[in-house]
Amino acid sequence: MKLQQLRYLIAVAEEGSMLRAARRVGIAQPALAQQLTALEAGLGAKLLRRGPRGTRLTRGGKIMVDHARAIVEQVSAAKQDVLEEHDTVAGEVSLVIASAISEAVVPQLVKRIRTDFPSVILRIQAADSGTVETALQNARVDMGVLPHHDKLTGVNSKPFREEPLCLVSAPTEGGGSDATHADIAFRNAIDGPLVLVEKNNPLRGALELLAHNIGVTLDVQIETNSLLMIRSYVESGAVSSILPYCAVAEKVQLGALRSQQITDPSISQTYLVAWPKTRPLSRAGEAVVETLLQSAVLSK
Repeated sequence: MKLQQLRYLIAVAEEGSMLRAARRVGIAQPALAQQLTALEAGLGAKLLRRGPRGTRLTRGGKIMVDHARAIVEQVSAAKQDVLEEHDTVAGEVSLVIASAISEAVVPQLVKRIRTDFPSVILRIQAADSGTVETALQNARVDMGVLPHHDKLTGVNSKPFREEPLCLVSAPTEGGGSDATHADIAFRNAIDGPLVLVEKNNPLRGALELLAHNIGVTLDVQIETNSLLMIRSYVESGAVSSILPYCAVAEKVQLGALRSQQITDPSISQTYLVAWPKTRPLSRAGEAVVETLLQSAVLSK
């Protein structure tokens, strides 16, 4: 298996045509086909299906393309690290972050990276925690920030930040300084219609288990993993929700929502900074991780 063959495979996958891929990489189509045939022979698996409508990946081909992208990026990062001056940290870092904590983290992270590591380019996107986990496990990003759960595999991680869980509801008349109310017991927090994340979300599982342990049932009226939709439903006044405080802090401060920290028992959500075991961090990636961890300490 040669690095150039992996680049050819990626080109075919993205172009959907042997001819367009050959033009893109600057070689003749027969030579490209010969290299890909050699790659398939070396792997002992069929990667491509050629037909009148173009070239498509087999299931094995799709898996190999994911690995090929990671390998090519790792080699590029390694080369960049070797060629960099000793005291210079530079390069691109892709980061996907759980939507619930993104507003609390991204502005400060971008500001500190631009100040401390101006040659580092951040590629940041926010997504639901399930999407973050999938991107990490498929090594599609350099790192991610997501909630901890026991079944998280295939990543290296460090604890990042712990956020209290709160009952979030529509503001009382007047809002403003009345937006944050006294603590509320879990039993009372779930005594009403709720909008919650879907059952495949670890937070939902934890809430279901806690409710079961005290002999009650959650009255879930709406399920969605979209933080934007959850906050919209709550602002309408029709339902309440249970979320980490970081997910609603700005709305609470503006008086658009009110929050009550849940006690009896107190419950919280731990967030992790994680990166794929198959995709070692570059020097730029290490700088971003360290910056995130330092910002978490400073925010306490």
